[in-house]
Amino acid sequence: MKTIKFMATAIAILTILGGCSQEKLAKKAFIDPPFPHLNPQYSGFDLKAETGGTYVFEKSGSVITVPADIWVDSLGNKITGNMKLKYREFHDAYDIFLSGATMRYDTAGMPQSLETAGMFEILAFKDNKEVFIAKGKKLTVKMASYTSEDDHNFYFLDEKAEKWQFTGTSKPEINTKIKIIRDTIEKMQPELAFPLGEDYFALDYTGILDVYFKNDFLKIEKNKKNNDLEKKFKSYGITWTKIWGSNYIKYHGLDMRVYEILWKNVSGRSLPNKTTDYYVETAKYIGDDVYVLTINHKGKSRDIKVEAVMPLRTLFAQNPEDWQSKYDQIMASIRQEEERLKMQASVFRTYDVTGTGFHNWDKVYNREDKIDILAEFKFDREISQDMGDMMVYYFVENNKTFVQINSNLKDQKIMLVPDSTAKFVAVMSDTEAAIFSSSEYKKLDLSKLKTSGKHIFEMKTYKISSKDELVSLLN
Repeated sequence: MKTIKFMATAIAILTILGGCSQEKLAKKAFIDPPFPHLNPQYSGFDLKAETGGTYVFEKSGSVITVPADIWVDSLGNKITGNMKLKYREFHDAYDIFLSGATMRYDTAGMPQSLETAGMFEILAFKDNKEVFIAKGKKLTVKMASYTSEDDHNFYFLDEKAEKWQFTGTSKPEINTKIKIIRDTIEKMQPELAFPLGEDYFALDYTGILDVYFKNDFLKIEKNKKNNDLEKKFKSYGITWTKIWGSNYIKYHGLDMRVYEILWKNVSGRSLPNKTTDYYVETAKYIGDDVYVLTINHKGKSRDIKVEAVMPLRTLFAQNPEDWQSKYDQIMASIRQEEERLKMQASVFRTYDVTGTGFHNWDKVYNREDKIDILAEFKFDREISQDMGDMMVYYFVENNKTFVQINSNLKDQKIMLVPDSTAKFVAVMSDTEAAIFSSSEYKKLDLSKLKTSGKHIFEMKTYKISSKDELVSLLN
């Protein structure tokens, strides 16, 4: 087993960053995806250089606007004809890590770490050869962002200089689609859930039969003990009490008896249903289809607040299967809208792109409650010499940040923060990772570590075949 000591002078906030195309990998090894088979993929858009166009990234709703005649080749010659745009964006630290991009930001010779509000990479190709935005030209990316704070700035990753460059700032725009979708969901909500809930009731069973058989006395008497019919009424979800009442009320302009109504108990009190000695003494209307029923039992009265939902005959106008089918269709449509809502970013951030590559919205990350310790990372297998620098990554802030650490640095401190989502991962090979998971991290006593000033992290090696598998192991 090999123990490696190393230093992390800053925590890098993870953003939405993409890896790099095969064309770029050969000449820009500084972007080095740790597991090539998990490198996040691009979406492609076809366009004509002479006309440009507007393109929507369907995964998030981001919009790319390309003006006409902005492209040149590596020698500065104008590009015409058909070409292809490649685009990808990232909204969690895992994807940024898998892309191989850095989040280190140097200012005045001091390394800092960036906290992201969204990142994308955009590339362009003509006949499989990379082309570029001409000097003085630009395209616009209106990118979806899931972070609404307005204290982030724009950065461009200069891959030749191997560092992020500050390029400006802008305020986020509220995503108006969120309110539209929420309003749509609210309008789609069915008036009643089906089957009906336990608060919905009819006064008594004889009244239900009276409505169902339209006052046909012989049918009512014949079916008082019809179990199949009783099951049918229950399949609507309604219950019934043993309160009798024939008082008239006005329901939406119609004179109806209280036993003809489907009621909802809004009193918060249970209803009597164990004796037939109850009857409705009065039914007083108090507004919005709500009544106070005064019920009498052997000379003693009590009030119950109830809402008139609909006439029972309206409920029985459709059989339970049709009601259920209609309700299921509405709820399926609502679920589709809810899925759309989940995908919506809270804001958009508009960026003028003057160069292809990686672009990011970030701010410098800082934690007042950090502690510094000497860290030793013990791996469960030998580190071969041909692996070169063993890099370890520290993820924090609910996978919004990570810092890349060179394990060859000896006897130096790393910074830890109180964070139940934090974890470490090292790249052992193209298909293997050594992990100290967040569940293990939560067991650490940072107050003791602050006193002792050191800790050994036991790293366990796993085969990695997918992003989901990696995320599961890290957590």
